[in-house]
Amino acid sequence: MKRLLQPFQARLSRTVALGVLFSIVTIEAVILIPSYWRRERELIDYMQRISTAKVVTLARWSQAAPEFQDPVRLAQRLANQTDDPISLWKGLAFYDQSGRLVATVGEKPELTITAVAAGRREQLSRDQQRLDLAWPPDARRNYTLVVRHDMNPVYAELRAFIFRILGLVVLISVFATGVTMVVLSRVAIVPILQMRDDLRRAADLISREDTSGEMLYACQVDRPDELGEVITAFRHMYNRIHQEILERRRAERESESLLLNILPPAIAERLKRGEHPIAERFEQATVLFADLVDFTGLAAHITPGELVQQLNHIFSTFDALADTYGLEKIKTIGDAYMVVGGVPDPHPDCVTAVAEMALAMQRAIVAYQPAADSTQHPFSIRIGIHTGPVVGGVIGIRKFIYDLWGDTVNTASRMESHGMPGQIQVTEAVYQTLRDRFQFERRGEIAIKGKGTMTTYWLLDRLATNGPMNGAAANPAAHPPIASGLSGNRQPS
Repeated sequence: MKRLLQPFQARLSRTVALGVLFSIVTIEAVILIPSYWRRERELIDYMQRISTAKVVTLARWSQAAPEFQDPVRLAQRLANQTDDPISLWKGLAFYDQSGRLVATVGEKPELTITAVAAGRREQLSRDQQRLDLAWPPDARRNYTLVVRHDMNPVYAELRAFIFRILGLVVLISVFATGVTMVVLSRVAIVPILQMRDDLRRAADLISREDTSGEMLYACQVDRPDELGEVITAFRHMYNRIHQEILERRRAERESESLLLNILPPAIAERLKRGEHPIAERFEQATVLFADLVDFTGLAAHITPGELVQQLNHIFSTFDALADTYGLEKIKTIGDAYMVVGGVPDPHPDCVTAVAEMALAMQRAIVAYQPAADSTQHPFSIRIGIHTGPVVGGVIGIRKFIYDLWGDTVNTASRMESHGMPGQIQVTEAVYQTLRDRFQFERRGEIAIKGKGTMTTYWLLDRLATNGPMNGAAANPAAHPPIASGLSGNRQPS
């Protein structure tokens, strides 16, 4: 039932129904008004014919009775009758041939002998309730007779006529409106309501990537009329917008992925919110620098493609290690690699995590060494670590990159550049933090550019009493042997 009444509940349906009803009523009104006047004229003519017949009968009666040929005596006789011979007559007036009023019966007519002489034969009273009709002298009468008629029976008949017409108008209007609505609802209203619902659902459906709009009404019908052309245009528009939104979202995901490959997720979100520049101080961070030793010399013996391929393989392995230990890769510069722990998200033990990654990087380089019979130059890595406060952020307006600044960064870089191939050189701060969990060897005091003399240590391995963190493999035998002839005083710590 609700589905059947839906077309009639729509505002468009009500507008159409009112328009149809108004049109029918207007047409019927245009027809009814002339019909009313015509019917009134017919009733008056009918009344006149009856009165004429009565007048003729009255004339014959007066001829048959000579004593009533005199208008005065005839009027007296009519006045003395207890029964009105004609129920519509309310009064009579007799005028002789000279136009003198000689007698009246009942109500005096308003139609004067002067008007009758001028050719007027009927006149409606001022209150519209009486009608005066006149009959001039003829062969049967030598007097003028003016009769006043009661119009109430005429009006009663006119009211009945109007009620019949109005009832017919109502029946025709209801029937025509109903038929129009049934046909129009099937042909137009229901499809339009379905299209309205399609527009409401389109916003939700268009965002789904697993549908092309098969749930929409517009995708299920095919009509040969103008409304069908509208539905087809909507379907094409929906499909085009749907595809464009999917393509835009794929592009956004690619851009998001690219942005996250360049910046830490938290920093990327802040940039997307319009926060720029970004700078933040971190009191506890551990910075690692790594450099492939003599990689420039290797580049002279292989093609550029092979060079990039090998560098990509090594650094991709380092990237995976950074993810494993929850660290943040900062950047690569040529054959140098920089990673940090505790930035931009706090790390519960960033020093340990960076030390674990440094040992894992050594193992990865050992596993990547060329075969014994290969002419390829062997790989060696130099790593430096320092821990302390840093400032991290994004500056500039183009080619954003998340970078670190501060003495901790410079010291970690010096640890790498003043280190030895195959070794991990750390500062006193790192040594003091990890001395109970890792095995170190004291290198001694060395001159560091820009820092003066510093006591540094070689990170050798995790102590046997502690297992590897995050399930990372820790195989001491896999570490490269410590190069002989290292400069500096090397004392076990």
